Amino acid sequence: MGLAGFILSTWNLTLDRMKAKDVLVPAECEQKLSYPISQERSEAVFNGECNLFLARWLLKTDGIRHWEAFSGPYGTLADIF
Repeated sequence: MGLAGFILSTWNLTLDRMKAKDVLVPAECEQKLSYPISQERSEAVFNGECNLFLARWLLKTDGIRHWEAFSGPYGTLADIF
């Protein structure tokens, strides 16, 4: 969801990890996700600034592993193309 393509569990876990590390998260970005997602897409994950804030921290902390190609039943994107 959002610019960085977060899934619900990664968004929520990232917020938990940031809180555990005493990272100051803007108040408008502290909202955890739950299903169902609103029709208005008003959750913090759809706020571009919040999405990029968490994505930058996650990238700096974990590297690209959250965005690497999933090796599913059809292989990775590199296998397909």
